[in-house]
Amino acid sequence: MLYLKKKNVSLSPYVFFIMEILFLLLGIALLLFLGTLWLIWQLFWQLFPLLHGGGPFVPSQPEIVKKMVQLADLSPTDVVYDLGSGDGRILLQAVQTAGCRGVGYELYPRLVKHAREETHRLNLGDRLRFEQASFWHAPLGNATVVFLYQLSSTMRGLESKLLRELPSGAKVVSNAFIFPHWAPARTEGILRLYLKP
Repeated sequence: MLYLKKKNVSLSPYVFFIMEILFLLLGIALLLFLGTLWLIWQLFWQLFPLLHGGGPFVPSQPEIVKKMVQLADLSPTDVVYDLGSGDGRILLQAVQTAGCRGVGYELYPRLVKHAREETHRLNLGDRLRFEQASFWHAPLGNATVVFLYQLSSTMRGLESKLLRELPSGAKVVSNAFIFPHWAPARTEGILRLYLKP
């Protein structure tokens, strides 16, 4: 049998220094890895709507939101839809301003959660709801007003959906982007009001 004698081994201060550097580098590598995963997750949810025929979340400025609601000339009997509702700011403004009812469609769960929390906080739950779903499957037969802030590529497809499904006299308010064939009834800066014939 082979016996090993214990020896008092003293480690050089350089070894401890190297170990500290290695642990520091391992910590940095772990943080970079986790940060990269978080960025990929965020990027996924920004690109996810593009894969489903929508656009990334770009919040409308408060003054644009107010102008969109004014351009729609809402009444308490209106049923307002926001296709790609994001954090819900347009519908929240519309329902608070006109007392109408609203429905928002958004794919990004975090934005839907925020919109629902704001709806609850403002006690608007009886007049406003947000669906975590694609607006391509939204039934629009009872909509009297639709708000949009979509990309040009999405507007092409939405034009036929809206003309096919909206009731006659319904209004569509678009921020920045236009329909390829449907002429606006009114233009105010970058905002356009369309009327369903």
